[in-house]
Amino acid sequence: MAVSTIESLAVGHLYSNEDIFRSLRVSNAGGIRLHLRDATVARAVVMTAVQGVHTVGENPFQDRLEKGILTYTAAARVGEQTLAGPNKRLIEQKG
Repeated sequence: MAVSTIESLAVGHLYSNEDIFRSLRVSNAGGIRLHLRDATVARAVVMTAVQGVHTVGENPFQDRLEKGILTYTAAARVGEQTLAGPNKRLIEQKG
């Protein structure tokens, strides 16, 4: 059975988790989702949620938009953030 993908994503449209991970070929869980090609990040997807939509237990992060800039907490559930794994790969990406 062929996997259906979305050819292009549009700002302002809602997509399911499955739409995103299948179409962009990234992992299906986590806030930082990477598509690797030859051990190099080909695509980085950042997932976040609007505060108030989820409880603090469901979404303990305080990601927010400030003057059009996303302040993103990064990956880790407790303690200090570290520059390792997906966090490190994310900051290494070109803007």
